[in-house]
Amino acid sequence: MVQQKVVYIILAQLSFAFFFSCLLVTKLHNVVPRDWNATAWTDFSEKVSTEFDIATASRKLLLLLTIHTGHLYCFVPMLHVTKILYGYWFGLWTGWVLCVVWELWLVAVFLHFLARDPRCIFQLYVTKIRKHKMLFLQVSAVCFSGLPLQTKTLMVSFSDITNYEYFMSSAGATLILSLKNTACGALLAQHPSPKTVAILSGLVAFSLLLSALVTFLISSQTLFLVLKNEACHDVGEGMESGGVAAATGMPHQLSSIQEQNNLDEVEEMFDDDIHTPSLALKHLSPKLLTPLPLKTHRAPAGPHRGPAGPHSPTAAW
Repeated sequence: MVQQKVVYIILAQLSFAFFFSCLLVTKLHNVVPRDWNATAWTDFSEKVSTEFDIATASRKLLLLLTIHTGHLYCFVPMLHVTKILYGYWFGLWTGWVLCVVWELWLVAVFLHFLARDPRCIFQLYVTKIRKHKMLFLQVSAVCFSGLPLQTKTLMVSFSDITNYEYFMSSAGATLILSLKNTACGALLAQHPSPKTVAILSGLVAFSLLLSALVTFLISSQTLFLVLKNEACHDVGEGMESGGVAAATGMPHQLSSIQEQNNLDEVEEMFDDDIHTPSLALKHLSPKLLTPLPLKTHRAPAGPHRGPAGPHSPTAAW
């Protein structure tokens, strides 16, 4: 089975998430509160309870769990609103525990059914960050980003990162981010003072800025790995389908040699730029994009008459 290009997979996921988010945000922008006004959140909570007929705590929890599942599996946006409602309806600690347990359960189920599709460049990168003892930090940064779960777990699918390693990193990010949102909900339920609202707004703005920065860094890093992976894959295909290689009957051997050269070059770049993959992108060698030429000797066309003299074109043969 022919491997799909990684860049197509990522673009398909992000494009669907973007357009679906825009659609829902357009439909709900007049419904969901856009500030930390306690009265607005009270009206929003009452409206949700009325629309879905969820007067009891059990029905409210069922609604939150259902929407939470849609956030992780179906690219539904505004996860922070759902987590705020956990704290608003169930209090800080109860809402936090419910939110964290359910999200980690969803992540564990997703990892269990995640298909493995190893890619050489991704595996090389993971090997390098393991060597530098940066695996937990890198995976945690991925989990802190605003990327969809399907995109975050590509690193697991394309390398030998275990489900346990990703799950532990995801658990740390989920604990922190969920605590922030459920705390906001619990404070809004108590109708905080303007000073408390100002502090709350500052903390949330800082967390959003940090999440956006991490998302940008992770996206650029992923793009770097995708370009290297596709270059290596395209070179292998080019060598196997090239006329020169086919004429010599050695397509697989040449492809293996070229791929090993690519991996050696990428390994050197990762050694130098492991902390800043964007710098290594500047050293992308053109020879990764084109197969190496193969010099062959070809006998002159036409029949040869008489013995080859010392200056004959065929004397070297």
